[in-house]
Amino acid sequence: MPCPEKFRETLAQLDFPQEITDRINQGFEDLVSSSPKKKKALYFKRATDILCENCDMEAVHTLYEHNAFRLCLGLS
Repeated sequence: MPCPEKFRETLAQLDFPQEITDRINQGFEDLVSSSPKKKKALYFKRATDILCENCDMEAVHTLYEHNAFRLCLGLS
């Protein structure tokens, strides 16, 4: 499963809007790699939904590539 900490760093590195980042992280501020898998799954599902609704898909794919999402989301 992707790392929440790296995902947050990559959002910033790729200059995703702060509003989007804040929405994704709302309620998951304390989420880390050692958090329960179910909680991380909820976070990444939420992130995917928000990103797909609000961002260019090429930018979303780039984010996923930086975080090893491609295989688990079938984006290859």
